[in-house]
Amino acid sequence: MTHTTIQLESNSGIITIFYHQEKAGFIEFTIKDNTLDIFHTEVDSAFGEKGLGKELVQACVDYAKENNLKITATCPYANAVLQKL
Repeated sequence: MTHTTIQLESNSGIITIFYHQEKAGFIEFTIKDNTLDIFHTEVDSAFGEKGLGKELVQACVDYAKENNLKITATCPYANAVLQKL
């Protein structure tokens, strides 16, 4: 059973993650020239070690696939996660 909810605000380039209905973090991205670029990932330290950052990156990957976009990350954390996917 999952305890997370993902909320996409594609017009503003933000995906927010909630853990047990409490905002736990977010990821920011831009879309330019058919490429989604993740430039910032942030998870509140109170929610550390739960894999929420990885879930946020995966949500971006899913969004990019659904919309036929290439994906890159200028955010060091997101770039490291993408290298492992």
